[in-house]
Amino acid sequence: MKKKVFTFLFVTVFIDFLSFGIVFPLLPYYVESFGASALTIGLIAGSFSFMQFIFSPIWGRLSDRVGRKPIILISLIGTAFSLIGFALSPNIFWLFATRILAGFFTAASLPTTYAYVADFTKEKERASTVFCRSCHCIYKLRIYRFIFTSQ
Repeated sequence: MKKKVFTFLFVTVFIDFLSFGIVFPLLPYYVESFGASALTIGLIAGSFSFMQFIFSPIWGRLSDRVGRKPIILISLIGTAFSLIGFALSPNIFWLFATRILAGFFTAASLPTTYAYVADFTKEKERASTVFCRSCHCIYKLRIYRFIFTSQ
């Protein structure tokens, strides 16, 4: 049971990190095609992180009340729609809107997955488990990035 839960949580965090990182190589081309400036790239990228900063505590409290699974599922569905919307954006406004939505929904899953890990571990093992899972996820993402971006 524990392994299935941790696999689900790893996939969730992987999708969130992927949704953050996959946009950056594409963003300059999108912005340039719409005739916007380099400042716009920074504002679009910053809007994602700003939404995470604002809404992570709110989603965290909501996951305490409602439950972890519904919040994670809402987050994954919202992230998927925001990525599809980003890919199909017809103008610069939609780029902003979809990155804001992606930040909003990603803000739901990251604190909720950490809380889920805390729910399944003993109190003495909690800090090391969260730390090890985070390091493991970052390590895997770097390997994937190396495999898919090396020329």
